[in-house]
This record gives sequence, C-alpha cells and structure tokens, in this order.
Amino acid sequence: MMGQEHIRNIELLPDAYLASIFEPDPGMLTASLAMAPGARAAASVADLLAMDEVDCILIASPNHCHLAQLEEIAARRPLPVLVEK
Repeated sequence: MMGQEHIRNIELLPDAYLASIFEPDPGMLTASLAMAPGARAAASVADLLAMDEVDCILIASPNHCHLAQLEEIAARRPLPVLVEK
C-alpha cells in the first residue's frame, strides 16, 4: 500500500522518524509498525494528535477519508499535513 511506501522512504531519511502510526486494519498496522521499529500505534486520529512528539502528519488513507481526517486535525491541533492522493 502507499502508506507503507511512505514508511520505507521516511525510514531512509537521517533526520526524520515516524513517531506514530494510525492504521485501523490490524494486519496492516502490524506490518507498518514492523517497518518503523520506533513508531507507536495510535488508536485514533485524536490519539495520534495527543502525542507531543508528532510534529507533522502524512495522510495515506483512502480518498473518501481525507476530508474528515483533515477537519479533525485542523480542529484539534493544526499541524503541517501531507495528503497522499
């Protein structure tokens, strides 16, 4: 999936790391966390936004989820966001 491609690329950056991953599919979450050993699982977007170490967000969810996720981020804790098409 595209989210896992982003995980691979972020893990290659020397000055970046994944702090957390929100993935509602348990199998995908397990696979994603294995790719980013330092990342913690987030139970929801709200849970992810409550983590102090999160300073930007990449949304790689299905397109129909993007608007609701962006609205939640904007309302709770406006952060820089990259939305995967």
